[in-house]
Amino acid sequence: MMQAIRDSAKGWIGWVIVVIIIVPFALWGVHEYAQRQATVAVATVNGAEITERELQNAYLQQRQRLQAMLGEHFRPELIDEQQLRRETLEQMIERRVLMEALRDARFRTADAQIAAQIRGFDVFWENGAFSPERYRQFLASQRLTPEQFEEQLRGDVLLEQFYAGVAATAFSTPHEFQTFMRLQEQQRDIGYAVVPVERFRDQVQVTDDEVEAHYQANQRRYVTQERVRLAYLELSIDDVARGVEVSEEAVRAFYEERAEQFGGEERRAARHILLLSGDEPGQALEQAEGLRERILAGEDFAELAREYSQDPGSAQAGGDLGSFARGDMVPGFERAAFALDEGEVSEPVETEFGVHLIQVTAIERPRAPSYEELRDELRAELQRRRAEMRFRDVGERLANLTYEQPDTLDEAAEQLGLTVQETDWITRDGGDAGIAQDRRVVQAAFSDDVLAQGYNSEPIEVEPQRVVVVRVAEHEPAAALPLDDVRERIVEALRSQKAREEARALAQGMLERAQAGEDPAEVAAAEGLGWERAEGVTRHEAGVPAGVVRRAFTLPRPTEGEPSVAMTHADNGDPVVLGVYRVQDGDVADAEQRADVQDALASEHGNRLFRAVVESLKAQAEIRRHAQEDDR
Repeated sequence: MMQAIRDSAKGWIGWVIVVIIIVPFALWGVHEYAQRQATVAVATVNGAEITERELQNAYLQQRQRLQAMLGEHFRPELIDEQQLRRETLEQMIERRVLMEALRDARFRTADAQIAAQIRGFDVFWENGAFSPERYRQFLASQRLTPEQFEEQLRGDVLLEQFYAGVAATAFSTPHEFQTFMRLQEQQRDIGYAVVPVERFRDQVQVTDDEVEAHYQANQRRYVTQERVRLAYLELSIDDVARGVEVSEEAVRAFYEERAEQFGGEERRAARHILLLSGDEPGQALEQAEGLRERILAGEDFAELAREYSQDPGSAQAGGDLGSFARGDMVPGFERAAFALDEGEVSEPVETEFGVHLIQVTAIERPRAPSYEELRDELRAELQRRRAEMRFRDVGERLANLTYEQPDTLDEAAEQLGLTVQETDWITRDGGDAGIAQDRRVVQAAFSDDVLAQGYNSEPIEVEPQRVVVVRVAEHEPAAALPLDDVRERIVEALRSQKAREEARALAQGMLERAQAGEDPAEVAAAEGLGWERAEGVTRHEAGVPAGVVRRAFTLPRPTEGEPSVAMTHADNGDPVVLGVYRVQDGDVADAEQRADVQDALASEHGNRLFRAVVESLKAQAEIRRHAQEDDR
């Protein structure tokens, strides 16, 4: 959670901890069926249930986290919804197992630590200060109470601490480091010849009988794609916002409600005299009372601070602490300082540091912007809030109406003032424009409920605060294509297949001759092919085909005078005969960033160790996963 807010996820934490501070998402389907489904257990961990509602919420949050991380590069159609749902459930199961183990081990997190974490989230700040009102409002938009959020945050902190504690025990040995560097920085001298498949395309022949036989044996490959045209209703926050009006009176009232926040953060400058309590706090209190009386009688606070204060950081400066805001000091000190007028001296104040006398030397209250300065901003904010509330309300009505009248969109369109729209033809691979590019829409369109039963879909979020409900307007099943329509495709496929077989046969023959002792360069030349040499090739070599590099580093060291030879394929599928002439291990003495490599090895061991702990705990737990509708 907090890693996503701070964008600093590490290792397993990045996928174990479920993000909740992203974009508000309205949950629809409030009808009775959905309510029953929400309480169905999708898994149990030691008897404790994980419900459908919990899984759905976590899934949406994971999806929103992906969207926030990828930004403009996020493409919904590339997400495998069922796979993401299954992964989310596994993460929830692991979290339950870990949290139970931590509770049994009596792991705890201090309230002060949780409070500090919350105050560290910029999303809860307003006008330069932490805003309790914004905190509550933001959580409410996520359908969370402060108690729920703080409990989840407490779990996140415990999990981080547990992971750090386990991972910190891992280390790498010098021998392991040296072995790693020898292999990682290893260089190889290689040679290779590419056998182009295209060389044989014009040499092979395809007969009509071969085409006919291929067509009969592979008829399933030569069919029209099943396709549908969809009718749909679309609801977006932008559509709703256009109908939201905000009066001048409402904007002014909004300003008055928040006037105190607009003034910025009040700050105070103060000095203090600190007396350490030691074993006799009463003595420090008595001394503080005496010093206060002397100050009230006219003695200079700063001079007494220089003489008596036991705070080494401020005593010589006359006790000056500079300027501070609420939350910068310990609670007792803060309460006293912000209750004083300028120049006033406090009663003795006890904190964990000792006994303080405090004098406020200045109070800074920034000027609040006028109503006129903030009017447009406040109007937009108020309009946005009202639009979000209306969007949720209309979204729930859309879900209910399209569920209650499952065989039409017309009634919902009429009651909500929406327009029934239609897509072009869509196959199971999706379409070229609009909602047809969204994988979730395609999955819904070809689902049993929508395609076979003819029902409306559930609301589908295609973007944050933009949903659609779809139904099938027209359906064309898959049908076999006549042979004449696909003859050219089959000829090309068979020609390519035969060319690949010829190229591979030639490469295999070249390999066998090289293995028999012939010079592979001379073998290649005899076949009219070039033999490319590359020296000092590394594992990340850019100038050699990647498949060749990978295969080269799997071959054994060459014997004296004879290269190790093998066959592989280039990235485009062309066969390649290659040989390794020399292997030079990495020089440990010359390896840069030695500490970084050792840290990386230790981190890898730490991750493995932690995964082993997790798997051990899961093996000891009683975990039951129940079949989910999406997986059937």
